[in-house]
Amino acid sequence: MGAALVLVRAARLGLDRMECELFEAAGAMGMRPEAIAAVLELPDAAAAEKRQRWLEGRRALPYTTAASQRPEAGKAARRAEAAHRAKAAGDDPAGNGLDTPSA
Repeated sequence: MGAALVLVRAARLGLDRMECELFEAAGAMGMRPEAIAAVLELPDAAAAEKRQRWLEGRRALPYTTAASQRPEAGKAARRAEAAHRAKAAGDDPAGNGLDTPSA
């Protein structure tokens, strides 16, 4: 579940970055904030400008694509989550003492 939430967060950030680039492209093509607001169904040009500033802040956040992630990191997270669930359930099917570090 945690991995799915991370993926949704990354997808949302990716879409925000794309929207920011589209705002810039629209402005470069001469599209005025009033027109951008109308297309996005925002109340006025000030709302469109405010949205663009917010998106610019989002674009400054660190971002990595899902393709650049190491598969080993996902496996480690799944093992840790499984160990946590086993400990919370009070059983240790591997019999390796979850309270002690394993080699």
